[in-house]
Amino acid sequence: MDILYQDEEFCMEFSSEEIETELIGKLRDSFHIDIQVDYEGPHNTIDYISIEPEKDNLAIRFYGFETALYVLDEKIILVDDNQLKQYTYDYTYGNIVYDGKLRSLTHSRILSLLLDLVKCFINCTSIEVKVPETKAPNMELYHKNDYVLSVTTTDTTLHSKIFSNIRINYIYNDV
Repeated sequence: MDILYQDEEFCMEFSSEEIETELIGKLRDSFHIDIQVDYEGPHNTIDYISIEPEKDNLAIRFYGFETALYVLDEKIILVDDNQLKQYTYDYTYGNIVYDGKLRSLTHSRILSLLLDLVKCFINCTSIEVKVPETKAPNMELYHKNDYVLSVTTTDTTLHSKIFSNIRINYIYNDV
């Protein structure tokens, strides 16, 4: 597995053009939905997008070292592999942490992964997270968890998906 980034680089420092092309454009083309974009990052780059902002239940924030996907009241975070070593149990508690290796992926591939995750939550009406109880060797440091998400949706075309340590199952609601 090749590492594509220098030690001092974060693997999720996306340009606005990359986010617009690989994520926003594809979401609009596939779902014909409203997306609000904020350009308040360094050098006026995209730092936040809200998907169907009138529903206020799906958004993404880009930090460079971390990308956070907000779904209803849950936060799913993708963290640069090198940065994850700095995370503590307290910081990650209550969040869903993707534990796949990101530094070996191109920006295009990371944004494609994020797109695939976002697609799982379009038309989502509720989400329940289960984390198997694990005993960390050191509760001060981050440790890997496996997550099972039960997502209620009106989209009956969705099927269970697995993203590294995150499993998404669907409950269909025809309302």
